[in-house]
Amino acid sequence: MANNDSYFDYMIQERFLDDSDAGNLAFIIWIDKDFPRDGTRQEICVYLDSKVAGTDVYYEIMTAFRQSWREYEDWRGSPEVADG
Repeated sequence: MANNDSYFDYMIQERFLDDSDAGNLAFIIWIDKDFPRDGTRQEICVYLDSKVAGTDVYYEIMTAFRQSWREYEDWRGSPEVADG
């Protein structure tokens, strides 16, 4: 049976206290009141890109997002078609 929780829910429930780039991303999205909490992969990717483009953490954040999205799909049990 598929889990219908959002990526945001997954990150807060499963990755929030991790001492990792994914854990750091979980904290960032938790404190960001504008984060698209029910967003699709593409919406979240575009949002994060707009926030961290040109910064020294761009690679770490975007890599953590891609990796944690794959983990989220496994956790959810129903992969979303990659669209970006």
